[in-house]
Amino acid sequence: MDKDIGFISYKPGGGSTGGGIYKTDDGGISFNNVSNTSSNGNIIVSGDILFVTPSNGYVICPTLQDGDFIIKTTDQGNKWNKIFSAAEK
Repeated sequence: MDKDIGFISYKPGGGSTGGGIYKTDDGGISFNNVSNTSSNGNIIVSGDILFVTPSNGYVICPTLQDGDFIIKTTDQGNKWNKIFSAAEK
């Protein structure tokens, strides 16, 4: 990314639900949850975020209830879409 744009992944502990992917456009002063901007509905995630180009990124999302899945962005993290689900195999 650059000095202003970055991402974090957050999942609360203790079996709590929630969390997601948060994006900053201002060097970490503020973050917005972008993981609910998906064509597959609200995505609750926690995992490592890997960008292979400035526009294309992936997150492997380990879950206990629904099986692991992978989401992808092609627009610098503004929208995320599920591209693989172990539960759907």
